[in-house]
Amino acid sequence: MILCCIAHQPDRSLRRKILELDQKKFERIHKGSALWDKFSDGYPNLLIQDVDCLRGRDCVVLVDLLDQSRIFEQFSFLYALPLYCCRSLTIVLPYFPTGTMDRVDQEGQVATAMSLARLFSQVPLTPRGPARLVIYDIHALQERFYFGNNVIPVLQKACPLLLDHLATNYSEADNITIAFPDDGACKRFGKEFNEKYPILTCAKVRDGDRRKVTVSEGIAKGPPLLDC
Repeated sequence: MILCCIAHQPDRSLRRKILELDQKKFERIHKGSALWDKFSDGYPNLLIQDVDCLRGRDCVVLVDLLDQSRIFEQFSFLYALPLYCCRSLTIVLPYFPTGTMDRVDQEGQVATAMSLARLFSQVPLTPRGPARLVIYDIHALQERFYFGNNVIPVLQKACPLLLDHLATNYSEADNITIAFPDDGACKRFGKEFNEKYPILTCAKVRDGDRRKVTVSEGIAKGPPLLDC
């Protein structure tokens, strides 16, 4: 299998780090690129360089949606890739930015997580079928059902990386406690840690634009060893 890894400009340093992890493992990757330019009116002027390299290849794209001004051009780019006959498409989205707005508590609210899911669901099919959308630590597992049949969400967790970091850099003498910002986060990820570390759960109360955080379960003592 030959992969074609194309990244948006802010992600190029991340792409370089990925390719440097294991040169033998990734030696068959073709490092594709694109020009992310703009017209005088500010709208995107995009060009996939060496577009023939896409034909018949499995394509992996790193996507960054934190900058809202670049969302339109990245979706335009994603929609074009299957039209140039890439064999399959995997979209890596490290952070799902609208994930916390996944439900409505009162009439008139807009669940923007579903809106973003609909945008991804419009990516055209490839010869191998729907695109794969890899997301890390999505806010709620039920958000997988917001996506249509043109994309398959693959929900990954970074908890194993944190556990490895703690095991490598800290000892039992450090008395580590894992803190969660709310009960929902504890229910979602607490089982990953409760066999090795004590758990502390907080509660969030919104007061206009301010959020007050208090400890609802567990005991907090001393300064934090790891600031996340």
